[in-house]
Amino acid sequence: MISSKKLNSLMTSLFCVCLLLVGMGGTLLAESDSPIGLWQTYDEDTGEPNGQILIYEKDGKLQGKIHQTRPEDADRVCCKCKGERRNQPVLGMVILWDFAPKDDDEWEGGQMLAPKTGKIFKGTMKLEEGGEKLRVRGYAGAKMFGRTEIWDRIE
Repeated sequence: MISSKKLNSLMTSLFCVCLLLVGMGGTLLAESDSPIGLWQTYDEDTGEPNGQILIYEKDGKLQGKIHQTRPEDADRVCCKCKGERRNQPVLGMVILWDFAPKDDDEWEGGQMLAPKTGKIFKGTMKLEEGGEKLRVRGYAGAKMFGRTEIWDRIE
């Protein structure tokens, strides 16, 4: 038989462990319920890794910049871009901006730049598979006239 003193000590320890696990679970959930983080993109023709996009929050909205490119694109500039982005290095360039939350796992109202063409599109983002994949859709005009990419979370 366990004494009441040992039982109280055991219950206190169990309670502390539960609080710790709940706290850790909340942190893990917070990391995967937002697109904030580093994402792997893929070449639409070959399916090979293409680059990495770092998504972060600025002024309450999400933005994303090119964090890493393929080695052969490291010195590339956006020669087809307009305005302040024209002839600027693609590496480090902000290509996603103004994404606001729509639902718990979806963001909309943003814009995205295609550095190869210099064109700017409207966009949406939606987390899938527990936050491990990001469905990114760019479109001109109606959403049905666009293209979707699936990115994999790196961190």
